[in-house]
Amino acid sequence: MKIERNFIERIDISDFAERHGLTMKVYERGKNTMASMNISYPFYAYFENCEVKDGICLLSEYGNGTNEESAIREYAAVISDKKLIFNAYGPNRKEIDVPYLHYVPRRS
Repeated sequence: MKIERNFIERIDISDFAERHGLTMKVYERGKNTMASMNISYPFYAYFENCEVKDGICLLSEYGNGTNEESAIREYAAVISDKKLIFNAYGPNRKEIDVPYLHYVPRRS
């Protein structure tokens, strides 16, 4: 039997970022900020100048984590299989279809 399969691409978020010239931003929240926001995750990560398209709305998504790696991993899950808008309000706006992303930290 002949079967033709068309699966959604699966790649590492680092490779995806390099392919599209994106910069990952990772921040650490202070304890006072975490307490005032009622958040238990000290790290958050997102692509700079990127929003997620949700119908006609743009959402500022990010990933939370107990460390840098877990925040990036969650962000990869949040944006997987969605449309990312780079520089949404600028002259070089770009819409990017996001494949399924995963994150494997690279050691140097």
